[in-house]
Amino acid sequence: MTAFWKMVWSITVAAITGGLLLQRLVPSSSLYIAAAGVVFSVAVWIVPPVVLLIPPKKPRHSLAAVGFIISLLVIECCLSLAALSLSLVTFVGGEHHALAWFSLLATILFWPLAFALLNLSHWLTRNERKR
Repeated sequence: MTAFWKMVWSITVAAITGGLLLQRLVPSSSLYIAAAGVVFSVAVWIVPPVVLLIPPKKPRHSLAAVGFIISLLVIECCLSLAALSLSLVTFVGGEHHALAWFSLLATILFWPLAFALLNLSHWLTRNERKR
């Protein structure tokens, strides 16, 4: 198993286990679990623009740019898994389903938009090179 999948599974298991334990030990914690899911789903939308706006310390070569995009996708995948896990925990044992639906839909809607923007940027840079 690669390091990526170990990290993904550890984050998912930690979010689910922590959420379920918190719901069992503190019955009124479902609001906090749902709010944590919303925070992670908002972070899914905020982290990429913030990271992309930070200027690099030195110019990136093409391979470094690819590694940067891959690491950004890994971070987004981990944030998305945490948001989805917490929203599913809220659905299973919580009372605040509206927050869980928001978290679920915000996270799911991010990925098609992100891939569409990646394809658009690839298409635009390819057309600029042809000129």
